[in-house]
Amino acid sequence: MFRKCLTALLMLMLLPLAVQAESAEDHFDYCAQLSAADCQILEKSEAVMMEVESAAFDMEMTMAMDSGDAPFSLSAAGSGKAQFTPEALDALDGLDEMMKSEPPASTESMTSIIEMVLPGIRAEVLMDIESTSGGETTEMSMHLRMDENVLYLDPGGLLLMMEMLVPEEDADSEDAEGSGAAMGGMGMGMMGGMEGMAGGMGFDLTGSVEMLMMTLESDSETKDYGDMDEAAMAEAMRGAVTTMRLPDSEIAGSAVAVFDITIEGAGVSDMLDSLSAGLGMAHDAELSAMLAGSQMTLRQYIGLEDFYLHRLEASLMGADGQASPMSMQMHLNLSEFNAPIEVAMPEDAFVLPLAMMLMMMQMDS
Repeated sequence: MFRKCLTALLMLMLLPLAVQAESAEDHFDYCAQLSAADCQILEKSEAVMMEVESAAFDMEMTMAMDSGDAPFSLSAAGSGKAQFTPEALDALDGLDEMMKSEPPASTESMTSIIEMVLPGIRAEVLMDIESTSGGETTEMSMHLRMDENVLYLDPGGLLLMMEMLVPEEDADSEDAEGSGAAMGGMGMGMMGGMEGMAGGMGFDLTGSVEMLMMTLESDSETKDYGDMDEAAMAEAMRGAVTTMRLPDSEIAGSAVAVFDITIEGAGVSDMLDSLSAGLGMAHDAELSAMLAGSQMTLRQYIGLEDFYLHRLEASLMGADGQASPMSMQMHLNLSEFNAPIEVAMPEDAFVLPLAMMLMMMQMDS
């Protein structure tokens, strides 16, 4: 369940991209309910944010899932900073265009662009995470750093990565005892080895994206997205999405415009299905069913002078106040736009090719 929760969280955080992509394909117009002036604010902000080279952030998030077995909850709080090279920004712009293209770009094309983006990212993230399942609570802290296509992890970061990569059936095996057992023998060996590594462990991400997609979809039910009824999806999107401007507010003394984009009912699962298809990931029938009766609201705080996205709030709950098997609350604050960042990278970390490790895990599964 930990892995499914993290995968769902990743997809929900990418939902704004799906909103833009579906709008670009004329499935709906999120400006239809806004004045021309309000729509220009959203469009200007999207263009400005695509040019941001660096920013700092802080975030808090809570999430709960109940699929009928053991309820699961996850909370996280952290901060970080990231910087993109001009080449990475150009590649991201190409990825954005591919997601909006008609017909959709191939998974191979999108994977190649993601491989171009990764070497241009320098980042540091500090995060505290707490999960509860079956009455047992697990706490972890992690420190992630990334530079020159290498992801550096401390023990907490490695634990989180292995929780993401090990299939659910392995995590739920009879030999599992707590969250650490879900990592499998390979992960436990790495954790033990890190105690003697002053610089921690790093993973070279070269050529890893395709293998990562295969690993994440290995325990999901597949679906032929080519059979999706585009006309039906367009109608669902038009009826499921509403956009409105709320009263203006202030963040750090600067005036911001506040917008809500609300996606109701099947629109949430349909949009994530579309996003999954664009990323080449398998369809998760259980996750789609859990989201079908939900309502997702994205609240954006956009600077009226600089048009930066200063804050994003996201909430997932049952439609019309009804109970839902999945809920989420998150807020993300962005600051220090385009300011130079400094990240101290480990000088003596033990670096492994991630693609090779993923291939070994696929062979063992």
